[in-house]
Amino acid sequence: VEFAQQGSKRYAEWSEMPNVDALQGKQGAKRSKDALPEPKPQPLAHFFKKKAEERAVQHLKKFMPEKDPRLVAPSQTKRLAGKLFAQEKKKYFAPWKPGMLTRQLQQLVAASMLRRETAERSYNPKSNK
Repeated sequence: VEFAQQGSKRYAEWSEMPNVDALQGKQGAKRSKDALPEPKPQPLAHFFKKKAEERAVQHLKKFMPEKDPRLVAPSQTKRLAGKLFAQEKKKYFAPWKPGMLTRQLQQLVAASMLRRETAERSYNPKSNK
C-alpha cells in the first residue's frame, strides 16, 4: 500500500498544480499595488517540457548555427523535444514501473534474512563447525 501511495504522490507532483498557499507559507499576505504579479506555479511536467525544448533547440543548432531551429524546422524541434520529454518522464517514474515492487520486496526479504542469520551466528558461534 505504501508503495502505491508513494507512486500516486509522485504522479501528483508531476501533473498537478502545486498548492500556492503551501508554497508561500503565508495566507492573506497583502501585496503593494506597484508590485509585479507573481508567476503562477506550474506542474513539474511543465518545467521538464521547457527543459526538453531547450535541449532540442541546442542540439539542432549544431546543424543550423545561424538560424533558429524553432522557425526553420519546427516539426523536428517538437519531435526531438517530445522524445527528450518522454525520457525524462521515464526516469522520473522509474522506481514505480512494473516489476519494481517485486524487486523492492526481494531486497527487503533478503535483508531481513541476512539480519536473522547474522543474529543467529552471533548468538551461538560454536554451532557453525
